[in-house]
Amino acid sequence: MKKDGLTYRDLTIDMPVKLQRITELKIEQSLNNHAVAHITGILKEENHDAIHSLTDQTNIKIKAQLEDKEEIIFSGIPVKVTIKKIDGVYHIHMILNSTSIYLDIQQKSRSFQNPNNPYENLLKTILREYRGDIFDSATKGALQNCCFIQYQETDWEFIKRVASHTQAPIFPEIASEEPRIYIGINIGNNYEEKNPDYTIEKNLKNYLHYTKNHGDRYEQEDISYWIESMGDYQLGDKITYQKIPFTVAQKVTEIKKGILIHKYRLQKETGLKQSILYNKKLKGTSIQGKALAVEKDKLKLHLSIDASQDTSTANWYPFDTVYTTEGTTGWYSMPQIGDTVQLYMPTENEKEAYVKKVMRLDGETNPKVQDPSIKYYGTVHQKEMKLAPKELTLSAVENQLYLKMNNETGIEVNSHQDIHIKTQKQLIGECETIEIESKDKILLATKTCSIIVDDIVHIKG
Repeated sequence: MKKDGLTYRDLTIDMPVKLQRITELKIEQSLNNHAVAHITGILKEENHDAIHSLTDQTNIKIKAQLEDKEEIIFSGIPVKVTIKKIDGVYHIHMILNSTSIYLDIQQKSRSFQNPNNPYENLLKTILREYRGDIFDSATKGALQNCCFIQYQETDWEFIKRVASHTQAPIFPEIASEEPRIYIGINIGNNYEEKNPDYTIEKNLKNYLHYTKNHGDRYEQEDISYWIESMGDYQLGDKITYQKIPFTVAQKVTEIKKGILIHKYRLQKETGLKQSILYNKKLKGTSIQGKALAVEKDKLKLHLSIDASQDTSTANWYPFDTVYTTEGTTGWYSMPQIGDTVQLYMPTENEKEAYVKKVMRLDGETNPKVQDPSIKYYGTVHQKEMKLAPKELTLSAVENQLYLKMNNETGIEVNSHQDIHIKTQKQLIGECETIEIESKDKILLATKTCSIIVDDIVHIKG
């Protein structure tokens, strides 16, 4: 049913308090933004305290009476209400946001690690928390292919950022009580406009930003036309104007001289591709995590910002090796499963994140970390190197199998098993005194000679 040429008499405001009449109305819609409605009207005297009846949970609808039915043209919540009393008349001004604003209130931190998860599934997962939904015309089954980290940002900011990786803008359905979000420019309907009056503008900032970061783009793709019309079109509709096909990218609806007039910004659809957005808070951030799996020089993590993380769907992160060369030499020492580590974001792009270091959580109680002049390097298998100011100890089994070199006492070799010294050539030792003790016997032998010391000395040769 046509909604062209509506007047303020065809409009009603459905809310807890009744307006005596509407004096001004303006509805603004644009890509990547919540829709906004401005309503000004006259209150009945008995509703002068209406400000207390309108809360962030109040759903207000703007309805239009058509030929045979009533239709909602805007559904939203009040974000600002002002009431003025002038000469005994109560004037109310309300600013409403589309219900998509519910996604833009609470900042959250969490990760979506599964690189094989489709974008559409990720976005639907978020909207389900609000009993909402998405209309996806952009992702076309594409997979994440990375881990997305939502960090101190609202769901609206995060959805907008995720969609930008498919070059898609987002915008809300404005007539729904639950949040419904369009991902990308919907197919829309086709119309033709012949209004000879227009305003033309060129957004050079968008053009330069896109070409510098995403490749070539024709300059005319960032030229847009503003036209006025009584025709009621929606974002994404295709409008042929001056024999050129355009897409509705922005819409402003307001009452002028008692009639609902629409103002549209028309732009080539190729010029509506969204540059990739980043969360600047990520740059330089470290997030604590626990190692779930280790393979070669990569780890899977359960990040502290997540309640749980399935190992099979966790993302592989590279580990920052202390030292390595372009060849095969260097330092290779990976964290163990269960170790607490830090995931570091050197830039605002979470695709460049890597595991920076292992965190020690027992510093207050572990006796080996009380003296900063003593350095330890050890494994979970009791293999350890101790570097003290006057001592170097290499240990295979703690207090049982070790080599200790001390500046003052010399070298001590201790083993709870046999000690074998083998050389294909000479073994030369020089000393002032040599002491050899054995509980059983001492045997020195060659192929033809031997000395055996037990209760007596046996010499053969």
